[in-house]
Amino acid sequence: MEGVRGNSYFSSCDHVDADARLFCRTCKKLICDDCIISREHADHVLDKLQSAEEWIEKELETKLGDVRDTVPSIESKIKECKDKKAVVEQRMSSMVDLVNTNYETSVNMLKGEKDNLLKELTTLKEANVGEYEGKEHRMAEALSRIRQFEITAEHYIQDKESGRLTKIKEIPNLPEMHFDVPNVALPFLLSEMLPKETSKEICWHFENGFTG
Repeated sequence: MEGVRGNSYFSSCDHVDADARLFCRTCKKLICDDCIISREHADHVLDKLQSAEEWIEKELETKLGDVRDTVPSIESKIKECKDKKAVVEQRMSSMVDLVNTNYETSVNMLKGEKDNLLKELTTLKEANVGEYEGKEHRMAEALSRIRQFEITAEHYIQDKESGRLTKIKEIPNLPEMHFDVPNVALPFLLSEMLPKETSKEICWHFENGFTG
């Protein structure tokens, strides 16, 4: 029985050096006399060894049949997984290409917008520079005229106080005055440069054409 005990189809009981006499279908073990005496397998289905071997062979055939029936299903699942993987990889590749294309398009659009903005800024800068230069020239001209008016006013005050002058038109070398500012702004400009009464008097002459 030791040969049977070593068969790979069977699992043996835990009693060392005991001869196997029966097979317990419930526990799927070879059992010995000690197992029977101890009633470890009471109410279990027991077979003689020859009958047990036939039963085990049938069980193995059944299991192998189940495996054979399952293999095609497993193979089908494996193929389905591979097909899905291929589809996913293809979609991922397409998405990557699409993202790269859109990225390049976006970059090119941004570059174009940047170039357009730079051109606009350059144009505006050139236009503003020209406008500023024109305003600067007009401002310098206006400041020069105001300075001339200051000098004229100083001479007028000095001559008026000395009694040598009674009319503004008698001032020697009176410069021709052309102001772009409205007359309403002139009193304010003069009040910043001259005493209050003097500025009022000069404004009166200015408004009346320096006729005295």
